[in-house]
Amino acid sequence: HGDDLSGPEQRALLDEARRRCAQRSLRATLHEGDAQRLPFDDAAFDATRADRVLIFLHEPGAALREMARVTRPGGRIVVTEADLGSAVVDAPDPELTRALLATAAEALPSGWMGRRLHGLFVDAGLVDVELRMFGVPSTSCSEWVLRMGVAPAGVAKPNTGHHHLLVDTGPPAFGEPIPAEKAPGSHVHAG
Repeated sequence: HGDDLSGPEQRALLDEARRRCAQRSLRATLHEGDAQRLPFDDAAFDATRADRVLIFLHEPGAALREMARVTRPGGRIVVTEADLGSAVVDAPDPELTRALLATAAEALPSGWMGRRLHGLFVDAGLVDVELRMFGVPSTSCSEWVLRMGVAPAGVAKPNTGHHHLLVDTGPPAFGEPIPAEKAPGSHVHAG
């Protein structure tokens, strides 16, 4: 499957990101492109990051392999991703809540991405992979849908920055170099 996530909504998000970067005087160049075919040379970056991207892809492993390809050996890869099958929602009707969460997970190409990340990282040749699970309890299904940004078409999808899963490697603190001898490929690290 190919995933075409381009369109007016995505361009609007990119325009908003550019506006925010300019507003904060950040020196960042933003590109619209295909996560499964990044337009960058091998080992072009010290670090790469994806936030709630893989859950929307039919072939998330291809995007992760691309991140590994463009990240220098010993670099860092950070992925924050949801696992809709492990959502914590305290709603009054448990049966309905389970049904709604299952429907949301099945509606996305990779709705159970969180639990697949470790295997995908290993398959991509990454080392020192560590998963950290974060439960983000919601008090209703509607609040959870808004938080996760997986509302049905036509419904506003604000990004509140909450994630259920963080992948990272341990020992070095953010900003410390990862010894090259530990990295035949790239590392995953959150700072």
